[in-house]
This record gives sequence, structure tokens and C-alpha cells, in this order.
Amino acid sequence: MRTFFGFLIPILCIPPLSFLTIELYKEWNQYIPLQQYLDQQIKVDHIALPEMSYITAADDTIVSEITNGEKRVSLTYAEIPGILKDVFVISED
Repeated sequence: MRTFFGFLIPILCIPPLSFLTIELYKEWNQYIPLQQYLDQQIKVDHIALPEMSYITAADDTIVSEITNGEKRVSLTYAEIPGILKDVFVISED
């Protein structure tokens, strides 16, 4: 009985280990060194941004702005001035 389990355990372990070895080999072939990955330019020209995005530093200073040609900022209803709300109502009537 002991010899049976002695042969059974390696037989059961070989297929999963083979599978993991093959998958790791596939991932390793797709590996790009970090410096090479960081040197690649990220193209954001084709991304349609609904509003302006900011890139900030650790101290919350704005480093860069990403826009789609328009500087849109979303507002809540409470942030819209009352006169502007009235103008929209008047123009609709």
C-alpha cells in the first residue's frame, strides 16, 4: 500500500506542474523589461475625454492637463448659478 501511494503522488503531481511550467514559459516570453515599458509612449490622442483630466503630484499640485480640445467641468445642480437656471427656463418658454 505504501509503494502504491509512493507512485500515485508523483503521477498526480506531474500534470499540474507541467501545466504551470508551460504557462510560466508563455508569460516569460511576453515579458518586457520595466525600463523599456516606461520608455514606450502612451498615445491618448484617440481617447475621447468627456471632461478635463488633471495629472497631479504627490502634494496635489497640477503637473499637466489632458483635454479633448474643450475644457469641460461637471457641476452638480446646486453648483449652477440661479441666473443661469432662469435663463434656460426662459429660453425654453
